[in-house]
Amino acid sequence: MSPISAAWANLRPFDNVPLKLISLAMALALWGIVPDADVPHVVSSVPVQLQNVPSDLALLDPGLLAVEVTVRGMPARTRDLTPGQLSPHIDMFGAVVGDNVITLSAGDINRPFGVSIDRIDPSQLRIHLDEKARVQLPINVVVEGSPAAGFDIGDKIVEPTTVSVIGPGSRVAELTSVSTEIVNVTGRRQSVTREVAVLTDDPLVTVDERDRVMMTIVITESAVPRRLDGIAVEVVEDEYRVVVNPGEVGVVLRGPPSLLDGLGPADIIARLDVSDLVPRAEDYRVEAQIEFADKSLSDRIEIMAITPQSRIDVHVYDQPAAPS
Repeated sequence: MSPISAAWANLRPFDNVPLKLISLAMALALWGIVPDADVPHVVSSVPVQLQNVPSDLALLDPGLLAVEVTVRGMPARTRDLTPGQLSPHIDMFGAVVGDNVITLSAGDINRPFGVSIDRIDPSQLRIHLDEKARVQLPINVVVEGSPAAGFDIGDKIVEPTTVSVIGPGSRVAELTSVSTEIVNVTGRRQSVTREVAVLTDDPLVTVDERDRVMMTIVITESAVPRRLDGIAVEVVEDEYRVVVNPGEVGVVLRGPPSLLDGLGPADIIARLDVSDLVPRAEDYRVEAQIEFADKSLSDRIEIMAITPQSRIDVHVYDQPAAPS
């Protein structure tokens, strides 16, 4: 028998199959856990987590707290790594106001099993801390849209009128107010009252979450002008006989139609105070004082003009006034 024939005769591929399978499994396992230093993989935007930041300090420039980490290992272990899996946690106990320089090493990175850390960029972080400040700021109500035709936006009321904001002192000092979330009043005919969120223009400055803000946007009827005639001129404090011209006036009012429609001449008072006038040949010209019989209407209806004139001709005779 030739040497080659003898070798083939001694080859028994199916002998000890279980032992051969175990050996293969162990080889595959070792292949999976032993990192391949020749296969680098870059993971960007790995967030740096800060712990134990002193309660009286606040962080500036949080966008800088991310690094790029180059890892080595088998592609099966490195290609699916997420930035959060590598995120280092830095203890800021004892940090001070100003720049705090932190040096990162491979030991700071949360390295999964079978992965090695090749490089951290940047390896030094300059973490700037500022004194934390709390101030009260006024609230601006932000409204979007227009009410239904014939209606207007009236008062915009918030309760409370200020809220506490918290953040780095240098950033808080730049703010003069905060704003409510946008409230849409498109097509509304009635006032709206609800709780709203309050926002700042600076992401590093937050509103104290304990402050609850209620907002009311008053929707009112659009004011329209209306003329009302036939209002008798009333003379008061007359010691002498007095004659006025004209004896009646009209007024031009502006207010909600629902209020104006119900008004008549008796609801308006045109008063002349002649207590300081004495008899003489010439007429006096006295400004008529216009009032509403219902005093509450003065806050809702505007008196725009008196017709035909606001000054009334008054003649005072040297005769006593008629008994009232």
